[in-house]
Amino acid sequence: ALIQTCNTLGLDQGAGQGVETWSNILNKLPPYLINSNGALQEWSWPGLNGRYNHRHSSQLVTVWPYREITPENNLALFNAAVTTLAKKDANNFNYENAGHGLLHSALIAAGLNNSQALTAKLLRLTKEDFYYNSLISSHYINHGTFCTDTCNAMPGVMMEMLVSSRPGVLELLPALPPTLDQEAISGVKGRNRVTVQNLSWNIGRNSVTCTLKSDIDQSITLIERGGINTLSTSAMVSPSPLGQVARVIQL
Repeated sequence: ALIQTCNTLGLDQGAGQGVETWSNILNKLPPYLINSNGALQEWSWPGLNGRYNHRHSSQLVTVWPYREITPENNLALFNAAVTTLAKKDANNFNYENAGHGLLHSALIAAGLNNSQALTAKLLRLTKEDFYYNSLISSHYINHGTFCTDTCNAMPGVMMEMLVSSRPGVLELLPALPPTLDQEAISGVKGRNRVTVQNLSWNIGRNSVTCTLKSDIDQSITLIERGGINTLSTSAMVSPSPLGQVARVIQL
């Protein structure tokens, strides 16, 4: 992420500068590993085993926030990440009852298109007294320890479950809770210089309506995992190599 940022902004370039130094470090790092359980391995150091029952999900920052592992760029690692989250949920559904553990894993669930896991975590936050009457939040259940982790992260979770984005890609409703069958959101800024000005959906009618605005001229792969039967737009549209779940749109 640091190298990409500096390359985009033209910073720390040239011999002996930051990008060269960090690139050399990056090339020495071990690859991501899949353990004998089929899960993304937490540590690459031999003999150092991961802990599924921990509140942190450090090995899954590759899913969120970095978007490094997706079904499109590495399906094997994506499936391993899915297995990791499932094992963390099975071994430690309470994430040590820490708000940040639940919120980080909810953001990861959105990145893994897992609406069931995301919904379960959001319901815990509302049912187990993470919120005070003022809507400020606590660090633990039952109003345990004043902390704003939960209330500050919740808008991010809501956006990530409705709009997933990375350069060149915009995915709609990636992890929509099944009970939200007809709703709307507006003003979501993507990680690709596209703003979702309005987004509404009606699951009963199998319809999604959105208004997109790009800061620049670009091609965007628009994804809806349920499949796109028809698409009506004033923009130029072409098929996507991803098949029926996507189209390439010129913005």
